[in-house]
Amino acid sequence: KKSLKKNQKICCMINAKEIKNYNQLIILLEKNHHYLDVVRFAIDPKQLSFFFKIIKQAKKKFKKISFRINLMYLSKWYKDFHFANKLLNKIDSNIIEEIALVDSYGSLKPLETYNFFKKIISFHKDKKIGCHFHNNCGLALANTLSALDAGCYTADSTLKGMGRGAGNAETELLLSLKKAEKINISSYD
Repeated sequence: KKSLKKNQKICCMINAKEIKNYNQLIILLEKNHHYLDVVRFAIDPKQLSFFFKIIKQAKKKFKKISFRINLMYLSKWYKDFHFANKLLNKIDSNIIEEIALVDSYGSLKPLETYNFFKKIISFHKDKKIGCHFHNNCGLALANTLSALDAGCYTADSTLKGMGRGAGNAETELLLSLKKAEKINISSYD
């Protein structure tokens, strides 16, 4: 951590289904909280209420850590706007600083992505909504660009697209396409 620049952060992701209760999360965070700036939780939307309660308690203890959520399985529920809206209404922005909506199966198409993100962001202007796409159909980069065009706050990408399953949007391609625009790209030369 000492070798990082001031604007660089250390982030970890926790697969929420592996956390059974508040005490288990606290034990895990106590070992590492001095190093962590951000903790993201990959959460099945069906488990959001349960994990939000646990995270809310943890936020009281670890005030310096930014807690964020990855809501999984977007392609299963993006057509049900009522469900999506209800999910996001459960999340308090004072506890959860950012929400990434995850196309876990990599099956969305760019137009579906754009329309969904445009609508959901317009209903939740108080929340920082991001995106995280998998590349199962070879559309992770295209979907990331569509979500950004729709107003996403952040977009996840990985070097060479390396990631779980078929991978994610490629950071180097995303940057080459976006570098001419006035966007905030930190720590990139």
